[in-house]
Amino acid sequence: MKEQKKSPEQVAAVLKRRYREPFGGKKTGKYRFSRRALLVISGCGALREAFVEELKGCLLDLDYYLLDLRNTDARSDFALVSVGFINNLRPLTKKDYLDDAHR
Repeated sequence: MKEQKKSPEQVAAVLKRRYREPFGGKKTGKYRFSRRALLVISGCGALREAFVEELKGCLLDLDYYLLDLRNTDARSDFALVSVGFINNLRPLTKKDYLDDAHR
């Protein structure tokens, strides 16, 4: 029996819950996952770009970023990080990028 298709909002709630639960030897936090995992979670037979884009918007409303890594050499297709994680990254300052522009 095929799993019922979930809305992007429902999938966002699942991904958010996973972010807050321990798994993979970590207490909580960022994680990566495959296209296949997203298909299973969503109950979709195919992963359409419109669905991924809507899911990104739903996650952003919940203060999470869905990173689409499908066209990279990354070991996974997607990653989920919080806005807080992004905000804690070191910034590239104006002085730094101006120095690089003049080299």
